[in-house]
Amino acid sequence: MTDDPFEPSQSWPSEPPVAPPTVPAVPVLGERPVETIEYPIRAAEPRRRFGVLAPLAGVIGLVALGAIGVSLAQALTGNATGDDSPAGAVENLAAHASDENLIEMFGVMAPGEVGTAAEVLDRIVTVAVEEDVLSDPNVLAGIDIEIADLDLRTEQLHPDVAKVYIEDASFSVTTDPTLVDEGIVGDDVPLTESVTIDEIRSELEAATQPQMLVNPFGFDLSGLDEVFVMTIRHDGRWYVSPLYTALEYVRVLLGAPLPDFDASRTSAMSGAADAGAVVSDITDAVNGVELADLDEQAVGELFESFGVFVPPDEVGAFVDYVPAFGAWAEEELGLLIEQDDITEIEDRFRELVAEVELDGRVTIDLEPVIEPIDAGRARLVFPTGSLQASIEVVVDGELLSADTKATFEGFCGSATGSVSDGTGSIASESDSGCIDPAEIPEGLVNPFVVVVEQRGTWYLSYVETALAYGEIFAIDELRSGD
Repeated sequence: MTDDPFEPSQSWPSEPPVAPPTVPAVPVLGERPVETIEYPIRAAEPRRRFGVLAPLAGVIGLVALGAIGVSLAQALTGNATGDDSPAGAVENLAAHASDENLIEMFGVMAPGEVGTAAEVLDRIVTVAVEEDVLSDPNVLAGIDIEIADLDLRTEQLHPDVAKVYIEDASFSVTTDPTLVDEGIVGDDVPLTESVTIDEIRSELEAATQPQMLVNPFGFDLSGLDEVFVMTIRHDGRWYVSPLYTALEYVRVLLGAPLPDFDASRTSAMSGAADAGAVVSDITDAVNGVELADLDEQAVGELFESFGVFVPPDEVGAFVDYVPAFGAWAEEELGLLIEQDDITEIEDRFRELVAEVELDGRVTIDLEPVIEPIDAGRARLVFPTGSLQASIEVVVDGELLSADTKATFEGFCGSATGSVSDGTGSIASESDSGCIDPAEIPEGLVNPFVVVVEQRGTWYLSYVETALAYGEIFAIDELRSGD
């Protein structure tokens, strides 16, 4: 680890150089022509001020808003581009924001964390224009964002992880109400706000003074006077990582130790061999377990099948940071359990297991329809499915058994269950129902998940699944006029 700034010409030993993809030239910050628009200012109304941090919040809000509105046809390059250095990724992000080119911003964000958000958002905006919710697919028309005078310092935390400090910068946002879509901003008063990193740092320093905070856990707040962005390397290119950035701010707040960034890179759990195996690997593992034969080896094999739930490019930040947060909790909150206590718990558990006879099995029946999306993505659709469990437990010679079955077809389901002892049934219950059709958006016929290929194997994708459902619900709401 070094405190020296990252030099773009420096070579990195962990991977051979990768030829960068062809991307549009990025304007040099500070040299971009600035358009000046004169507005009819009302003399009786002084310019509004919202505090030093409010303009930054406004910029962030406009960035988030604009991300759902820039037409893909105008700007989409098609693939993640990244940069050849951590600082370069941050500079490109700022340059694209200054160009109000939010689709390009996705190109320098960690691909696993943003997925195909640009394409999904473009389709939503297209429908919004068709339904007259928006008058222009470029919702940032009339909004000028400027991020300039960047002074960056890079701290290399790992060959694939770097922390980029923003030592200096200026942020500004200006609106022209005559050009802004009235569906975005209804105020007819021009807005001009700006803030510098020095102003932000001053407010952070003031906000972190002891007399300003209730700090019962003794958090180390000294690091909060720095503004930084986390970047990660993916396939030889550097990207800004929203997840790593958020978790690093939490780590600094807690005063937790630096994570082991190798955790998500060298010990990632393997996924499935193909898209369909994401489901079949789990069902086969569960269906093959006889509870009477359950041992450490069987549990280990079952656990390995759950690797499909841990896509490394999506949850790698949590794999790295959670152990560091756990170490902080053990030290600061007194949650550390002594080894003698662990041994005692293990012994008591073994004694309890020895007194219990467990038998039965759990059966999952899921046969998804595989709908390929592209070379690395597929949708697994579940028209029907069922889960059945039959378990017997004998404790001190007393038998207790439970049987349950749940089935679904589309968005309708039913469940039955019963519990009995050696003398007969103790209780039983059944229920069935359907989700109100009015609550199901058009185009959603059966439940589904999206699976993706990452690092050579297939995983359940939380990002792509959320984007897919979000698109269906958003377009349905736009078309229904609700």
